[in-house]
Amino acid sequence: GTISIEYGIWEALYFVENLYKVDNEIRLTVVGHIVNNSLKEKMYKFINSRSYIELKEGNPLVPHQQIIDTLRQADIALLPYQLNKSTMNCIPTKLYEALALKIPMLVQHNVLWEKVCAPYQAGIFLDFNNFEAKHIYLQLNEFHFYKKNPGKEVLWASEEKKLMKFVSEL
Repeated sequence: GTISIEYGIWEALYFVENLYKVDNEIRLTVVGHIVNNSLKEKMYKFINSRSYIELKEGNPLVPHQQIIDTLRQADIALLPYQLNKSTMNCIPTKLYEALALKIPMLVQHNVLWEKVCAPYQAGIFLDFNNFEAKHIYLQLNEFHFYKKNPGKEVLWASEEKKLMKFVSEL
């Protein structure tokens, strides 16, 4: 996907850094296109000294299949999107992708996103700017994800119908 400040890259990096202090088996793979050269420089500097963080950067983009393949290998998907006008009332594509693949998620608190995930017990919601790593680590090991499997309702086909109806009414 897109790696940017608005989508919570720093929150993800600091989150994993704190979780790594609890369990040094923790690993993070970041996949995507870094939208800003200044951000890219700072990220490389940060990641360089942290062998438990891997960056798979696209130039200019990472093929979608590579993102999906990386998600399929993941134990947990991080969605630390920062709440702002561009993310607050939208549902991130990554959320639907993780649901469709039944990948447990750690997600920034957002009522809309919680509503989407709740029927499946797909995620743990937290404030990526204010958390206690040991508590989250214990939650991850105790929480029972996906008591109900997502169905076709999380796939694009169900949203496509809504979009086509909306467009036809314009």
